[in-house]
Amino acid sequence: MIRFLKYYQLVIPLIFFPISFYLWLGHYNNDYLITALLILLPILFSYIMPALGIDKLKLWKINTKYKISGVRPQHGFVLGTWGNISAWLSYFPNRSDYVVIDSLRYALVLGSFLAFWSWIYDIYAIKCGFLVHYTKSAFEKKSAHEIAFDFAPVIFGLFGFSLGISIKIYEVFNFRTPVSLTIFFILSLLFICLIPTIGYIWFHQLKYKSSGLKSYVSEMTLNDEV
Repeated sequence: MIRFLKYYQLVIPLIFFPISFYLWLGHYNNDYLITALLILLPILFSYIMPALGIDKLKLWKINTKYKISGVRPQHGFVLGTWGNISAWLSYFPNRSDYVVIDSLRYALVLGSFLAFWSWIYDIYAIKCGFLVHYTKSAFEKKSAHEIAFDFAPVIFGLFGFSLGISIKIYEVFNFRTPVSLTIFFILSLLFICLIPTIGYIWFHQLKYKSSGLKSYVSEMTLNDEV
């Protein structure tokens, strides 16, 4: 399994990133600027959030050879491409009389899709040692299913939901000027980063009465040495 994951992290950026760009480019009628901006949102999310979780908070790590501050150089393109392809696969247009309902439905479908498959991915990545978590559930030596459940569904589910909402907001308002596009892009990036973070903290407050931001790396490393 770990061999598959090591090849997977190379195949996704090299093969599926161009495919995802091509798919969305066709969707937006060969508008390279809009396609690039919307494709970039999941990629930036996939650099920002892991950088915080790995380098700053020490909540987890990736066992791979090449890393910068604990994060794979291609990490954003691995997760971001997965997010972009999932968004394309889940997409359906809004009906004129049901814009709000259809937008929410798309966001929920995308969020559910990413929540489930990201949870499955993390389970096997934790089992084979490709991902190592330093969260409360990992410290308590819970199963890979439970460790992954405390992280993947809420983070990636809300990421997918936020991304879906951002895509639909652009399509409803059709921003075209440089100023409106810049504001939309910045606010969308903040939205897709903040909503999963708030959801993760809220989930852990409900389940553990803590923020979920405490790292147990020192305690776990000490236990391993003993």
